[in-house]
Amino acid sequence: MQTPTTSKPPRPVAIRIINLDYDILWRNRVWYEDTKCFGRCDNNEQEIEIYEDLKPSKMADTFLHEVMHAVYCNMGLTGKRRREETVVNQLATGLTNVWRDNPAVFAWWAALLSGGGR
Repeated sequence: MQTPTTSKPPRPVAIRIINLDYDILWRNRVWYEDTKCFGRCDNNEQEIEIYEDLKPSKMADTFLHEVMHAVYCNMGLTGKRRREETVVNQLATGLTNVWRDNPAVFAWWAALLSGGGR
């Protein structure tokens, strides 16, 4: 009897945030060692960079963290950089955990956005 295999969806290469298209760039160890960052959001260039060798849970958290930086900027939220980093970090980690622990709820939520799931 064969074990069913589940294929992972391909890594995204772009994401629309508010009304802007961001490129998603997957970075190697050389980039990580140079920057000492798991991820980075460049709102001027509309790019999100993610270190490609993260474990899945850290990659999920880092990806949402960088997306939230883009949302923060594009929604006109302003303030001190340290404050932004604190807010984004706490919300990204919190939401990543809620999403992970409640996949059925978020499947329902996604269906609402696509016109179904009432």
